[in-house]
Parts: sequence; C-alpha cells; structure tokens
Amino acid sequence: MEGNGGKLGSIETDENAGNDENKETIENTKNVQNTGTNKSTSGHKNNSTTKYKMTIEEAVERTIDDCIREGILVDILTKFRAEVKKMSIFEYNARLHEETLKKEGYEDGFEDGREDGREQGELKKLLKLVKKKLEKEKTYEVVAEELETAFAIVEQIGEVIKNAAPDSSSEDLLGILIEKNIKLDD
Repeated sequence: MEGNGGKLGSIETDENAGNDENKETIENTKNVQNTGTNKSTSGHKNNSTTKYKMTIEEAVERTIDDCIREGILVDILTKFRAEVKKMSIFEYNARLHEETLKKEGYEDGFEDGREDGREQGELKKLLKLVKKKLEKEKTYEVVAEELETAFAIVEQIGEVIKNAAPDSSSEDLLGILIEKNIKLDD
C-alpha cells in the first residue's frame, strides 16, 4: 500500500502508530473476556464497577462499541465489525478449546498409562506362573487349565520362555511379550 504514503485508509501502517491505543484496546478486551469486569477503554474503572457475567459475544460487541466511541480504529471497526467480532470470538474459543484438549489429552494419557501398567503387571504375574509350571514339565494344555487362561496365551508365553536365553529375567521376558503385542484379553 505504498501508493498512499504508507496508510491503509486513514490508518497508518507504521508499527508505532497508535501503538499505545492498540495495546490498551487489546488489554481491555482481555480484561472483559477474562474477568467480565466493567472497564472503559480509557483504562479507568467506572465508579459503578461491579463484576458481572457476560457472554464472549457481548464482551466483544461492547469492546468494539467502546473503541468506536473513544475514536480507536474507527474506520476498521466500522467497515469490518462483523469480521473483527468473529476473529475475536474465534481466537478466544480456540485458546479455550486448545486448553480443554490439552487437559483431556493429559487425563486420557494418564488413564491409558495406568491401564497399560495394570495389564503389564497381570501379564508379568501370569508369565511367572507359566514359567514355574513349565519348569515342572507341564504341557501348555495343563498349564492353561490350571491357570484358567486361554491356551493361545499360555502357548505364546511358553514359546517366548522357550526361545529366550536361559538367564533372561522376568523383565526381559515381559519386554519380549510386550514387543510381540501379547495381551491377556486375546
């Protein structure tokens, strides 16, 4: 937009132009969005200030009205009021949505981790029992029956034990079972 002397409409494109007013407007928008406090765009609380709840739409609409009334970004807010309102609402909701997703993701991950830990603990316990019974030269069928476990699972555990090095620890064997994706609910 160099053809008009660095101006867009009557708004200067220089980064420093109106910078204090813009910062104040942004800060006031945040105050209205975050606290619902009745605060004018001049940065001073009104004498009748009380906290009250308002929707984000009401807060954005009020902030736009206050800016126009105070002469801040009048051309842009008048021409593009709907777009400014949509952007403000979307940005606010996007942040809230991101925070919610992050929290839910953490909670889901935590629960998944706990469940995986339980499953691994049960698998390790079964591994030790199967190993003891196989050391007594019992067949997979007998071990499965005695442990009331599916034959296929006992067989998979038995094959891992049989093919592992003789000095393999329970942790080593468990790691192999996990790598092979052997689960108790098979």
